[in-house]
Amino acid sequence: MQWFRFLICFIFASSIVHALNCTITNIQVDLLLNGTGSTLQQVFNHLNTSEITFIDPSQHFLSCVDGRASSGIIGTPGGDSGEFLAALGVLVKNGYNLTSQETVTSLLDGFISLETRQRDFYMHNDDHALDNLIAALNGTVPNFNINSVPPQYQNQVLDLLVTPNYIGCGHIKGVRSVPDSYQVPGVVTENFIRAFYGFLWNGNENPQLALHFPNYTILHYNHSESAVLNIVVDTSTAGECAPLAPMVIPRTSQNSLFVNHPQFVSPMRTELSNYFAPIIGMSAEAFKQQMDDLCAIQLAITISRLAPTLPIFQATLSVAPVAVPTSGSKAWLGPFIIILLLVLFIGLAVVLWKWNERRRNAKVARSAAPKLEEDVIPLEDMEAK
Repeated sequence: MQWFRFLICFIFASSIVHALNCTITNIQVDLLLNGTGSTLQQVFNHLNTSEITFIDPSQHFLSCVDGRASSGIIGTPGGDSGEFLAALGVLVKNGYNLTSQETVTSLLDGFISLETRQRDFYMHNDDHALDNLIAALNGTVPNFNINSVPPQYQNQVLDLLVTPNYIGCGHIKGVRSVPDSYQVPGVVTENFIRAFYGFLWNGNENPQLALHFPNYTILHYNHSESAVLNIVVDTSTAGECAPLAPMVIPRTSQNSLFVNHPQFVSPMRTELSNYFAPIIGMSAEAFKQQMDDLCAIQLAITISRLAPTLPIFQATLSVAPVAVPTSGSKAWLGPFIIILLLVLFIGLAVVLWKWNERRRNAKVARSAAPKLEEDVIPLEDMEAK
Protein backbone atom coordinates (compact mmCIF):
# COMPACT_ATOMS: atom_id res chain seq x y z
CA MET A 1 0.00 0.00 0.00
CA GLN A 2 2.95 2.31 0.48
CA TRP A 3 3.51 2.58 -3.28
CA PHE A 4 -0.15 3.46 -3.81
CA ARG A 5 -0.01 6.32 -1.31
CA PHE A 6 3.22 7.53 -2.95
CA LEU A 7 1.56 7.49 -6.37
CA ILE A 8 -1.34 9.60 -5.14
CA CYS A 9 1.02 12.11 -3.52
CA PHE A 10 3.13 12.29 -6.68
CA ILE A 11 0.19 12.92 -9.02
CA PHE A 12 -1.28 15.44 -6.61
CA ALA A 13 2.02 17.33 -6.51
CA SER A 14 2.34 17.15 -10.28
CA SER A 15 -1.09 18.61 -10.75
CA ILE A 16 -0.33 21.72 -8.74
CA VAL A 17 3.26 22.38 -9.94
CA HIS A 18 3.51 25.28 -12.36
CA ALA A 19 6.10 25.71 -15.09
CA LEU A 20 8.02 28.94 -15.02
CA ASN A 21 7.46 31.05 -18.09
CA CYS A 22 9.03 34.46 -18.66
CA THR A 23 7.32 37.27 -20.44
CA ILE A 24 8.92 40.45 -21.78
CA THR A 25 7.25 43.52 -20.32
CA ASN A 26 9.47 46.14 -21.95
CA ILE A 27 12.26 46.44 -24.53
CA GLN A 28 14.67 49.36 -24.21
CA VAL A 29 17.05 49.76 -27.16
CA ASP A 30 20.01 52.14 -26.86
CA LEU A 31 22.58 53.14 -29.45
CA LEU A 32 26.10 52.50 -28.13
CA LEU A 33 28.09 53.32 -31.26
CA ASN A 34 26.88 55.05 -34.38
CA GLY A 35 27.35 53.46 -37.77
CA THR A 36 25.75 52.63 -41.08
CA GLY A 37 23.03 50.00 -40.92
CA SER A 38 19.87 49.36 -38.94
CA THR A 39 18.11 52.14 -37.11
CA LEU A 40 17.10 51.96 -33.48
CA GLN A 41 13.48 51.42 -34.52
CA GLN A 42 14.43 48.58 -36.85
CA VAL A 43 16.31 46.82 -34.07
CA PHE A 44 13.34 47.28 -31.76
CA ASN A 45 11.00 45.84 -34.41
CA HIS A 46 13.37 42.90 -34.90
CA LEU A 47 13.02 42.01 -31.23
CA ASN A 48 9.38 42.94 -30.85
CA THR A 49 8.23 40.74 -33.73
CA SER A 50 10.52 37.75 -33.07
CA GLU A 51 9.76 34.80 -30.87
CA ILE A 52 12.05 35.02 -27.85
CA THR A 53 12.30 32.05 -25.53
CA PHE A 54 14.12 31.85 -22.20
CA ILE A 55 16.48 29.09 -21.18
CA ASP A 56 19.00 28.29 -18.46
CA PRO A 57 22.38 29.16 -20.03
CA SER A 58 24.14 26.55 -17.91
CA GLN A 59 22.08 23.87 -19.65
CA HIS A 60 22.46 25.04 -23.24
CA PHE A 61 25.38 25.44 -25.63
CA LEU A 62 26.63 28.87 -26.66
CA SER A 63 26.33 29.77 -30.35
CA CYS A 64 28.41 32.21 -32.34
CA VAL A 65 27.24 35.82 -32.71
CA ASP A 66 26.99 35.19 -36.47
CA GLY A 67 23.88 36.85 -37.90
CA ARG A 68 23.04 34.05 -40.33
CA ALA A 69 21.44 31.75 -37.75
CA SER A 70 17.68 31.51 -38.20
CA SER A 71 16.83 30.05 -34.78
CA GLY A 72 17.17 31.44 -31.27
CA ILE A 73 20.69 31.59 -29.87
CA ILE A 74 22.74 32.57 -26.84
CA GLY A 75 25.54 34.37 -28.65
CA THR A 76 29.24 34.84 -27.93
CA PRO A 77 32.08 35.12 -30.46
CA GLY A 78 32.81 31.62 -31.74
CA GLY A 79 30.26 30.03 -29.40
CA ASP A 80 31.56 27.27 -27.13
CA SER A 81 34.64 26.92 -29.34
CA GLY A 82 35.50 30.60 -29.01
CA GLU A 83 35.25 30.40 -25.23
CA PHE A 84 37.41 27.27 -25.13
CA LEU A 85 40.06 28.92 -27.30
CA ALA A 86 40.12 31.91 -24.96
CA ALA A 87 40.69 29.54 -22.02
CA LEU A 88 43.58 27.96 -23.91
CA GLY A 89 44.96 31.46 -24.41
CA VAL A 90 44.90 32.02 -20.66
CA LEU A 91 46.77 28.75 -20.15
CA VAL A 92 49.46 29.82 -22.61
CA LYS A 93 49.70 33.27 -21.01
CA ASN A 94 50.47 31.55 -17.70
CA GLY A 95 53.24 29.41 -19.17
CA TYR A 96 51.40 26.20 -20.03
CA ASN A 97 52.72 24.44 -23.14
CA LEU A 98 49.99 23.61 -25.68
CA THR A 99 52.13 22.92 -28.73
CA SER A 100 51.34 19.20 -28.50
CA GLN A 101 48.29 17.98 -30.38
CA GLU A 102 47.82 15.21 -27.84
CA THR A 103 47.70 17.70 -24.97
CA VAL A 104 45.00 19.87 -26.54
CA THR A 105 42.96 16.83 -27.60
CA SER A 106 43.16 15.44 -24.08
CA LEU A 107 42.04 18.77 -22.60
CA LEU A 108 39.10 19.09 -24.98
CA ASP A 109 37.98 15.48 -24.50
CA GLY A 110 38.28 15.83 -20.74
CA PHE A 111 36.21 18.99 -20.68
CA ILE A 112 33.48 17.67 -22.97
CA SER A 113 33.17 14.45 -20.97
CA LEU A 114 32.74 16.18 -17.60
CA GLU A 115 29.82 14.66 -15.71
CA THR A 116 28.53 18.15 -14.98
CA ARG A 117 28.20 18.90 -18.70
CA GLN A 118 24.83 17.79 -20.01
CA ARG A 119 24.84 19.75 -23.25
CA ASP A 120 26.40 19.83 -26.71
CA PHE A 121 29.67 21.53 -27.63
CA TYR A 122 29.27 24.03 -30.45
CA MET A 123 31.29 24.94 -33.50
CA HIS A 124 30.03 26.25 -36.81
CA ASN A 125 31.21 26.42 -40.39
CA ASP A 126 29.51 27.80 -43.49
CA ASP A 127 28.66 26.97 -47.09
CA HIS A 128 31.45 29.10 -48.51
CA ALA A 129 34.22 27.43 -46.52
CA LEU A 130 32.84 23.97 -47.31
CA ASP A 131 32.66 24.81 -51.02
CA ASN A 132 36.31 25.84 -50.85
CA LEU A 133 37.14 22.60 -49.04
CA ILE A 134 35.35 20.41 -51.57
CA ALA A 135 37.06 22.20 -54.43
CA ALA A 136 40.46 21.75 -52.79
CA LEU A 137 39.86 18.04 -52.20
CA ASN A 138 39.01 17.72 -55.89
CA GLY A 139 37.28 14.37 -55.52
CA THR A 140 40.11 12.67 -53.65
CA VAL A 141 37.75 11.74 -50.79
CA PRO A 142 34.96 9.54 -52.18
CA ASN A 143 31.40 10.49 -51.13
CA PHE A 144 32.75 13.32 -49.01
CA ASN A 145 30.69 14.19 -45.92
CA ILE A 146 32.13 16.73 -43.51
CA ASN A 147 30.29 15.09 -40.59
CA SER A 148 31.80 11.67 -41.19
CA VAL A 149 35.28 11.40 -42.72
CA PRO A 150 36.83 7.90 -42.87
CA PRO A 151 40.05 7.52 -40.85
CA GLN A 152 42.27 7.11 -43.91
CA TYR A 153 41.27 10.57 -45.20
CA GLN A 154 41.12 12.51 -41.94
CA ASN A 155 44.65 13.93 -41.95
CA GLN A 156 44.24 15.09 -45.54
CA VAL A 157 41.01 16.93 -44.68
CA LEU A 158 42.36 18.31 -41.40
CA ASP A 159 45.38 19.84 -43.12
CA LEU A 160 42.90 22.02 -45.02
CA LEU A 161 40.42 22.67 -42.20
CA VAL A 162 43.05 24.31 -39.99
CA THR A 163 43.77 27.01 -42.59
CA PRO A 164 41.68 30.22 -42.70
CA ASN A 165 40.23 29.67 -46.18
CA TYR A 166 38.28 26.66 -44.89
CA ILE A 167 37.13 28.13 -41.58
CA GLY A 168 33.58 29.49 -41.85
CA CYS A 169 33.40 31.05 -38.38
CA GLY A 170 34.59 34.65 -38.65
CA HIS A 171 35.79 34.74 -35.05
CA ILE A 172 37.81 31.51 -35.18
CA LYS A 173 39.18 32.51 -38.58
CA GLY A 174 40.37 35.72 -36.95
CA VAL A 175 41.99 33.86 -34.06
CA ARG A 176 43.77 31.63 -36.56
CA SER A 177 44.72 34.48 -38.94
CA VAL A 178 46.06 37.07 -36.48
CA PRO A 179 47.12 35.03 -33.45
CA ASP A 180 49.16 37.80 -31.84
CA SER A 181 46.17 40.16 -31.73
CA TYR A 182 43.90 37.49 -30.25
CA GLN A 183 46.67 36.31 -27.90
CA VAL A 184 46.25 32.65 -28.84
CA PRO A 185 49.20 31.07 -30.71
CA GLY A 186 48.37 29.76 -34.17
CA VAL A 187 49.55 26.24 -33.31
CA VAL A 188 47.13 26.16 -30.36
CA THR A 189 44.16 27.11 -32.55
CA GLU A 190 45.24 24.54 -35.11
CA ASN A 191 45.50 21.86 -32.44
CA PHE A 192 42.06 22.77 -31.15
CA ILE A 193 40.46 22.55 -34.59
CA ARG A 194 42.02 19.12 -35.13
CA ALA A 195 40.81 18.02 -31.71
CA PHE A 196 37.24 19.17 -32.39
CA TYR A 197 36.98 17.36 -35.72
CA GLY A 198 38.46 14.29 -34.09
CA PHE A 199 35.61 14.51 -31.57
CA LEU A 200 33.12 14.94 -34.42
CA TRP A 201 34.40 12.01 -36.45
CA ASN A 202 35.62 9.57 -33.80
CA GLY A 203 33.85 10.53 -30.57
CA ASN A 204 31.59 7.48 -30.59
CA GLU A 205 34.65 5.24 -30.30
CA ASN A 206 35.65 6.85 -27.00
CA PRO A 207 33.49 5.64 -24.07
CA GLN A 208 34.05 8.94 -22.28
CA LEU A 209 32.65 10.91 -25.22
CA ALA A 210 29.96 8.50 -26.39
CA LEU A 211 27.22 10.23 -24.36
CA HIS A 212 28.24 13.73 -25.46
CA PHE A 213 27.63 15.24 -28.83
CA PRO A 214 29.25 17.95 -30.95
CA ASN A 215 26.90 20.60 -32.25
CA TYR A 216 28.48 21.19 -35.64
CA THR A 217 26.36 23.72 -37.47
CA ILE A 218 26.64 24.76 -41.11
CA LEU A 219 25.39 28.30 -41.65
CA HIS A 220 23.98 29.34 -45.00
CA TYR A 221 23.56 32.59 -46.93
CA ASN A 222 25.93 35.50 -47.35
CA HIS A 223 26.67 37.87 -44.51
CA SER A 224 24.09 40.65 -44.50
CA GLU A 225 24.20 41.82 -40.87
CA SER A 226 23.08 45.42 -40.40
CA ALA A 227 24.00 45.94 -36.73
CA VAL A 228 25.64 44.47 -33.65
CA LEU A 229 23.20 43.85 -30.81
CA ASN A 230 24.08 43.17 -27.18
CA ILE A 231 21.28 41.51 -25.20
CA VAL A 232 20.94 42.10 -21.47
CA VAL A 233 18.16 41.50 -18.96
CA ASP A 234 17.13 43.92 -16.23
CA THR A 235 17.56 41.60 -13.25
CA SER A 236 16.07 44.08 -10.78
CA THR A 237 12.54 43.16 -11.79
CA ALA A 238 13.12 39.74 -13.35
CA GLY A 239 12.57 37.68 -10.21
CA GLU A 240 12.97 33.98 -10.95
CA CYS A 241 13.64 34.80 -14.61
CA ALA A 242 16.88 36.67 -13.79
CA PRO A 243 19.23 33.71 -14.46
CA LEU A 244 17.51 32.75 -17.71
CA ALA A 245 18.87 33.86 -21.07
CA PRO A 246 16.57 35.20 -23.80
CA MET A 247 17.28 33.28 -27.01
CA VAL A 248 17.15 35.79 -29.84
CA ILE A 249 16.87 34.92 -33.54
CA PRO A 250 19.63 36.76 -35.47
CA ARG A 251 18.20 36.37 -38.98
CA THR A 252 14.60 37.13 -39.89
CA SER A 253 12.85 37.92 -43.14
CA GLN A 254 13.44 41.62 -42.40
CA ASN A 255 17.09 41.82 -41.42
CA SER A 256 20.11 40.15 -39.85
CA LEU A 257 22.02 41.12 -36.71
CA PHE A 258 25.14 40.03 -34.90
CA VAL A 259 23.72 38.93 -31.52
CA ASN A 260 25.86 38.92 -28.40
CA HIS A 261 24.84 37.87 -24.87
CA PRO A 262 27.63 39.23 -22.61
CA GLN A 263 25.50 38.76 -19.49
CA PHE A 264 25.04 35.02 -19.99
CA VAL A 265 28.50 33.64 -20.75
CA SER A 266 29.42 33.39 -17.08
CA PRO A 267 28.29 29.76 -16.56
CA MET A 268 30.52 28.56 -19.42
CA ARG A 269 33.50 30.61 -18.26
CA THR A 270 33.05 29.45 -14.69
CA GLU A 271 32.98 25.85 -15.90
CA LEU A 272 36.11 26.36 -17.97
CA SER A 273 37.85 28.12 -15.09
CA ASN A 274 37.04 25.33 -12.64
CA TYR A 275 38.42 22.83 -15.14
CA PHE A 276 41.60 24.62 -16.21
CA ALA A 277 42.69 26.63 -13.15
CA PRO A 278 43.99 23.64 -11.12
CA ILE A 279 46.24 22.67 -14.03
CA ILE A 280 48.32 25.82 -13.56
CA GLY A 281 47.82 26.20 -9.80
CA MET A 282 45.57 29.24 -10.10
CA SER A 283 42.30 29.98 -8.38
CA ALA A 284 39.19 29.61 -10.52
CA GLU A 285 38.26 33.22 -9.78
CA ALA A 286 41.61 34.55 -11.04
CA PHE A 287 41.43 32.36 -14.12
CA LYS A 288 37.93 33.57 -14.94
CA GLN A 289 39.00 37.20 -14.55
CA GLN A 290 41.78 36.65 -17.07
CA MET A 291 39.29 34.95 -19.37
CA ASP A 292 36.89 37.89 -19.09
CA ASP A 293 39.70 40.32 -19.91
CA LEU A 294 40.91 38.32 -22.90
CA CYS A 295 37.40 37.73 -24.25
CA ALA A 296 36.71 41.47 -24.11
CA ILE A 297 39.81 42.10 -26.21
CA GLN A 298 38.87 39.37 -28.67
CA LEU A 299 35.29 40.64 -28.98
CA ALA A 300 36.51 44.12 -29.90
CA ILE A 301 38.86 42.70 -32.54
CA THR A 302 36.16 40.49 -34.05
CA ILE A 303 33.70 43.39 -34.26
CA SER A 304 36.35 45.55 -35.92
CA ARG A 305 37.01 42.78 -38.45
CA LEU A 306 33.45 41.67 -39.18
CA ALA A 307 31.40 44.80 -38.51
CA PRO A 308 33.72 47.81 -38.77
CA THR A 309 31.03 50.24 -39.97
CA LEU A 310 27.93 48.82 -38.33
CA PRO A 311 26.11 50.51 -35.45
CA ILE A 312 26.21 48.83 -32.05
CA PHE A 313 23.05 48.66 -29.96
CA GLN A 314 22.15 47.34 -26.54
CA ALA A 315 18.71 45.93 -25.85
CA THR A 316 17.67 45.79 -22.21
CA LEU A 317 14.77 43.44 -21.67
CA SER A 318 12.46 43.82 -18.69
CA VAL A 319 11.00 40.42 -17.94
CA ALA A 320 8.63 38.95 -15.38
CA PRO A 321 7.84 35.38 -14.38
CA VAL A 322 4.46 33.94 -15.25
CA ALA A 323 3.25 30.75 -13.59
CA VAL A 324 1.64 28.49 -16.15
CA PRO A 325 -0.07 25.20 -15.21
CA THR A 326 1.92 22.38 -16.69
CA SER A 327 -1.27 20.80 -18.00
CA GLY A 328 -2.16 23.87 -20.00
CA SER A 329 -5.74 23.94 -21.23
CA LYS A 330 -6.39 20.57 -19.54
CA ALA A 331 -5.77 21.84 -16.04
CA TRP A 332 -8.92 20.05 -14.91
CA LEU A 333 -7.37 16.69 -15.71
CA GLY A 334 -5.07 16.62 -12.68
CA PRO A 335 -7.79 17.14 -10.05
CA PHE A 336 -10.05 14.69 -11.90
CA ILE A 337 -7.37 11.99 -11.77
CA ILE A 338 -6.80 12.71 -8.09
CA ILE A 339 -10.50 12.34 -7.27
CA LEU A 340 -10.70 9.14 -9.31
CA LEU A 341 -7.69 7.66 -7.56
CA LEU A 342 -9.03 8.65 -4.16
CA VAL A 343 -12.32 6.89 -4.93
CA LEU A 344 -10.44 3.80 -6.06
CA PHE A 345 -8.24 3.96 -2.98
CA ILE A 346 -11.23 4.22 -0.65
CA GLY A 347 -12.97 1.38 -2.50
CA LEU A 348 -9.87 -0.78 -2.25
CA ALA A 349 -9.51 0.07 1.42
CA VAL A 350 -13.11 -1.01 2.08
CA VAL A 351 -12.58 -4.28 0.22
CA LEU A 352 -9.38 -4.97 2.17
CA TRP A 353 -11.11 -4.12 5.46
CA LYS A 354 -13.95 -6.57 4.74
CA TRP A 355 -11.49 -9.23 3.67
CA ASN A 356 -9.47 -8.78 6.84
CA GLU A 357 -12.70 -8.86 8.89
CA ARG A 358 -13.71 -12.20 7.35
CA ARG A 359 -10.25 -13.61 8.02
CA ARG A 360 -10.45 -12.50 11.66
CA ASN A 361 -13.89 -14.07 12.12
CA ALA A 362 -12.74 -17.31 10.55
CA LYS A 363 -9.75 -17.41 12.87
CA VAL A 364 -11.96 -16.88 15.89
CA ALA A 365 -14.24 -19.68 14.73
CA ARG A 366 -11.33 -22.10 14.31
CA SER A 367 -9.94 -21.31 17.76
CA ALA A 368 -13.33 -22.05 19.34
CA ALA A 369 -13.77 -25.44 17.64
CA PRO A 370 -12.01 -27.64 20.33
CA LYS A 371 -14.16 -26.19 23.12
CA LEU A 372 -17.29 -27.09 21.20
CA GLU A 373 -16.07 -30.68 20.88
CA GLU A 374 -15.66 -30.95 24.66
CA ASP A 375 -19.25 -29.86 25.19
CA VAL A 376 -20.66 -32.52 22.87
CA ILE A 377 -22.17 -35.56 24.77
CA PRO A 378 -21.25 -38.90 23.18
CA LEU A 379 -24.22 -40.93 21.84
CA GLU A 380 -23.54 -43.91 24.12
CA ASP A 381 -23.79 -41.69 27.20
CA MET A 382 -27.07 -40.30 25.97
CA GLU A 383 -28.50 -43.82 25.56
CA ALA A 384 -27.27 -44.86 28.99
CA LYS A 385 -29.10 -41.94 30.47
